[in-house]
Amino acid sequence: SYYRAYRSKPAKSVDAITWVQIDLGLTHSIDSVKVYPANERLYPGRDEYYAGEGFPLRFKIEASDQPDFHNSRAIVDHTAADYPQSQGAIREFRGGRAAGRYLRLTATRLMNVVGRKGADAGVGYHLALARIGVYSGGIEIATGCPVTVDATYGNYDDVAQVTRAEREGGEGVFLSNPGKDSPGG
Repeated sequence: SYYRAYRSKPAKSVDAITWVQIDLGLTHSIDSVKVYPANERLYPGRDEYYAGEGFPLRFKIEASDQPDFHNSRAIVDHTAADYPQSQGAIREFRGGRAAGRYLRLTATRLMNVVGRKGADAGVGYHLALARIGVYSGGIEIATGCPVTVDATYGNYDDVAQVTRAEREGGEGVFLSNPGKDSPGG
């Protein structure tokens, strides 16, 4: 099935702030949030620098009952220091006692754009995510929910990727023919 990641518009500063926000429709208690890094260009044995490309260096995840995030509740806050890079691994964050109708991931320090071509070549920093999963009562509740993004760096063309359904077969890297796809195979 076709897959592409959500990518913000490139920023000229590492400290540019961009966010993606999911409207869950109703207030839910949040057990956990899974953040799926962008991995679409990863090929085993080469191009490893694309594994997790665009994963935020610093970020926070919050829940709120208001779309402007007045009176938000923190789920995780990694804004004080760079977060260890995902290298393509899905990151799960416990919700604690958070509840809300809206969930927002705010990136406060962005990763350098690597290997971009065309108009975006050599242009700064961006946020890239494969998707975000929100779990309540052991059920993923964000799939298909509306997503909004900030007006400055948000990319409305790719916004639906944030709550897309999980890819058939899961979100890992798969080889179509392991016996033939390995080096020398």
